[in-house]
Amino acid sequence: MVFFSNYNIDFSQTGTNTGINKSGHQIRIFGNTKNNIGVLTGNDADYKLGAGSVELSGANSIDNTGILVGGSIGIGGTPSHETDGTVTGDVVMIKGTATVTPTSVTGGSDRGNRAITAIGKDSNNNPNSVTVNAVDSDKATNSITLVADEGAQITVNDPAVGNTVISTPISAGLKITNSVFKNDTTRLRADGSSKDNVGAAYANKSATITINKANPQSVANISIVGGVDDNTKKNVGFGLFADNNAKINAQNNWIKVTNGATNIASLGNAEIDLKGATVEYKGEGYALYTNTTSKTSGAINMSDAKLVLDGKAVGYVYYQDQPNMITVNSNTSIDILDDDVIVADLRKTSGQVTVNVENKATPDRLRDQLIGGVGSVGSSNGKTRYKYAVVDNAQINIKSAVDKANNTTDSDSEVFTKDSYIKTLRLM
Repeated sequence: MVFFSNYNIDFSQTGTNTGINKSGHQIRIFGNTKNNIGVLTGNDADYKLGAGSVELSGANSIDNTGILVGGSIGIGGTPSHETDGTVTGDVVMIKGTATVTPTSVTGGSDRGNRAITAIGKDSNNNPNSVTVNAVDSDKATNSITLVADEGAQITVNDPAVGNTVISTPISAGLKITNSVFKNDTTRLRADGSSKDNVGAAYANKSATITINKANPQSVANISIVGGVDDNTKKNVGFGLFADNNAKINAQNNWIKVTNGATNIASLGNAEIDLKGATVEYKGEGYALYTNTTSKTSGAINMSDAKLVLDGKAVGYVYYQDQPNMITVNSNTSIDILDDDVIVADLRKTSGQVTVNVENKATPDRLRDQLIGGVGSVGSSNGKTRYKYAVVDNAQINIKSAVDKANNTTDSDSEVFTKDSYIKTLRLM
């Protein structure tokens, strides 16, 4: 542990107090270290760190945390509040040792480092919280950069608040460059599966993480490179994951995940706001993942956002009887970069999927029934053989003539005859 106090501390103002310089901070945890914490609060203390940075770096840097608030457990497993508090800081950095090229990924010697962890509420039932201007993680291995749990809050560059003390050339907001997953035989569960994961942000149990950008990004500011667990043979890695009534605000970010299990997952009545964002996913899972525990309206907000699909990706689960689980609008677009892509997995939370082919206009055309009301679907690199939807045990009601010669884009005849969906169907 580097910095701990049970009392309020303010390093945000210049000047001295009994000979101590109060103008900011510089905290570094180097290599060959394990389970260290850069900043830890105590007993509801409020830290104002001022300009500066907390940095985790170096070879064999293992399970270190830049800033930690909350999470202490007392007798009987109840919260003890000994590490509760709030931190207002500037920059948190992780400098990993992984190597990523267009054709290969080599994990580094660092493992499991985390920029910020916030857990629980203080003794007055106020959220333990961390607010910083920037988090910059570069080539970290098996790292989940931000974790908030049990009602805690993390904020990185909320445009509504504005940055006040940025002290380096680092851009405000969250930047993750090539965080990777690597199997490590020294970090396994009893069943042989990996204890590790890799991701940008995880929020659980009514916690909130805010990483909004003021404007849409022109390139990915978050890139995650997943991998396959040697034991389960399943992909590991994610972009954003919210569960159990948690919320992640991530407007205008560009989040790219390659070979991960998913990019965005919102379960257990959680919410993820991606208005204006770009979500890019290359893999064999779902780019946007929801299930029957997800919030029925607004589990994932993709209004004015762009979804980029590559590899054997499935865009999302589209529940016919819960069409607003993923929020889209006429400005929502989908760019497909591989013929193996499937836009939607068409389901119902209960009962049989029913699809009507009757050559009606929006919102009743076949395309809308299969993938919802997204604004545009296309391919910037000319792919044409992708599928609109996969559906099992559906009933198809053909209520008007299907004209194989009708090539009108997105007409029912064009969608149906070009086999834009995979069929295990009952035709009526």
